[in-house]
Amino acid sequence: MAPRIILIGPMGSGKSTIGKSLANKLSLEFRDTDSVIEQRENKSVSQIFIEDGEDAFRAIEREILQQELQASDTVLALGGGAPISTEAQSALAATSSHVVYLDISLANVAPRIGFNRDRPLLLNNPRGQWQTLMEARRPIYEAIADTVVDVNKRSQSEIVAQILEVLGMKSIDVRAERNYSVLVDTPYLQALAPHFKERERIAVIFSESMKASIPQIDAQDSEVFYFGIPDSEKGKSSETLLRVWDWLGSAGFTRSDLIVAIGGGAVTDFAGFAAASWLRGLDWIAVPTTVAGMVDAAVGGKTGINSDFGKNLIGAFHSPIEVIIDPQWLSTLSDRDFAAGLAEVVKCGFIRDPQILALIADKSIANIRESRELTVDLIHRAISVKADVVSADFKESFEREILNYGHTFGHAVELESKYSLRHGECVAIGMVYVAHLAHSLGLMNQELVDQHVKVLSQLGLPVRYLEGDWLNLLATMRVDKKSRGKQIRFVVISEIAKTERVESVTDDQLLAAYEKVSQ
Repeated sequence: MAPRIILIGPMGSGKSTIGKSLANKLSLEFRDTDSVIEQRENKSVSQIFIEDGEDAFRAIEREILQQELQASDTVLALGGGAPISTEAQSALAATSSHVVYLDISLANVAPRIGFNRDRPLLLNNPRGQWQTLMEARRPIYEAIADTVVDVNKRSQSEIVAQILEVLGMKSIDVRAERNYSVLVDTPYLQALAPHFKERERIAVIFSESMKASIPQIDAQDSEVFYFGIPDSEKGKSSETLLRVWDWLGSAGFTRSDLIVAIGGGAVTDFAGFAAASWLRGLDWIAVPTTVAGMVDAAVGGKTGINSDFGKNLIGAFHSPIEVIIDPQWLSTLSDRDFAAGLAEVVKCGFIRDPQILALIADKSIANIRESRELTVDLIHRAISVKADVVSADFKESFEREILNYGHTFGHAVELESKYSLRHGECVAIGMVYVAHLAHSLGLMNQELVDQHVKVLSQLGLPVRYLEGDWLNLLATMRVDKKSRGKQIRFVVISEIAKTERVESVTDDQLLAAYEKVSQ
């Protein structure tokens, strides 16, 4: 056993602040050797130095360090002098923990620590003393550390993100009714484990076709229940929801229990709504297994089921407590499903991040799938776009509507096709439809329309819809979530990353755009 992360560095480098943030993101306990010492001795570190002397303090510190190194699932911050003894260095060298040195300059630490009596080694000639200490300690910190992080003039979120990335995890913060993190490129079982503490019951909801892929989860003392729902959009029904409510009730689920969604976008939408509606809100975690689930459904807190009148018309805003993106699941996808998810990635390129389009340019599905680095980068960028938009407008009052680019017509196609087309395939058709509409309104040039067709076609995505019934499609668009009264509203772009809203479109203009995608 050993702490997951150990933070070392001088006073004022932010070990406690950074450590608490890391622990929160990783659902681990945060421990600080100075705090443990103060609790045990019932007096401050400064008092121990003054009353008992530095040698006495260091002896206590070495004892506490050995004790804390035996704990698991923690983030541990050490006092500035804790790693200096040879005993401490040997113990740190033997641990499996990842040791991070937070390096800071005198100029940047001075405003933080104030050189006051709370820093017992700095009572006399504080600035000169600090510099002398640092010159002596820096080589020791560097020799012990697995990673050195420069914290000078950097935000807490930047520092935490760098540490997580070094650990093989990319973390994206989402601000909503409750803030949460999206862990990108992270083994899901490892990331789930800390969440199982103090949970009496855990419900795992998944697609029935994935039953053989769902492992028996070791949740320590928690009881784990498994519930499969019909695949794809078929599972997002009121009938299935009633069955899950009955199941949660018979199993005795309470507000302190947890739901884990493992599956594509449909499972994520459904499980999130089950969590939102049972007892007015259970904690839930999303483990999306498809590209579409990773970049769209799992991020943003929009949960729901379908009705006969349209997709996701019954739902609630209910954010997960964490989203875990594990790329290992992507190997299970067909090229068709992988491409369908990329439609949402392309959408993020058009509305906010042009670099996505540059990375995809002239690449086929095979080109992208053979590069794990490119795949993870595209997913990370798309999630970052959505997280940024959602954080600014959680309940879709205005700004968040840009994420529905291509969805107004796309959702209509999805319903009319009876979900025989993938969601991403319908969004691809919807983006081409709205591009033609924007061009007819004088908002988009033909070159950008052609770019829509080209980038989507090279990924194997459909850009036409030949079997539609226009009147049915029009009727469905009229009940789109962005519609107001009888007026259909569209998100369009006039150029890449420049979005606009169109609210006054005639039926003739809508029909003309449809004719472009139905030829």
